[in-house]
Amino acid sequence: MGETSPAGGDAACRAGKVTVRRFAAVMFNDELDMLECHLTEVADLYDGFIIVEAPVTYADNKPKPLHYADNAARFELWHDIIVPIVAD
Repeated sequence: MGETSPAGGDAACRAGKVTVRRFAAVMFNDELDMLECHLTEVADLYDGFIIVEAPVTYADNKPKPLHYADNAARFELWHDIIVPIVAD
């Protein structure tokens, strides 16, 4: 930690030559209340918020609804930073 990368990335950041963007990513199932709480608390810390949701269950690969897509209107306040991804 604290070391400069071989390409001089840290020095370039300090010199204002590199734009740093921060993203958060979450694997999502149906935790709508938890997602809303998380966005309320930390959304202003990130440039983007990636939500990854699968159309099948993890344990037995059975089809399931895409809960984020079905409830996207609930998260309209953060639409400009949310990047929903369906992991097929």
